[in-house]
Amino acid sequence: MKYLHDDAEEVLGDTYGLMIYQESLMRVAQKFGGYSLAEADNLRKACFPAGTQILTKARGTSRSIGSCR
Repeated sequence: MKYLHDDAEEVLGDTYGLMIYQESLMRVAQKFGGYSLAEADNLRKACFPAGTQILTKARGTSRSIGSCR
């Protein structure tokens, strides 16, 4: 399998390059986005319908979370 970035294999190798699990999204956010574990968890939550409150709270912070929809 060929990855777009060498570090992607480390993060996504067990799922053949796919972000199948929510934890995969968090690991990618940490590795490539520089997110802390708490920030990555908020991003994970924001990617689902119940996450709109998290998006609203995150706006205006140093690292805003964009919508995943």
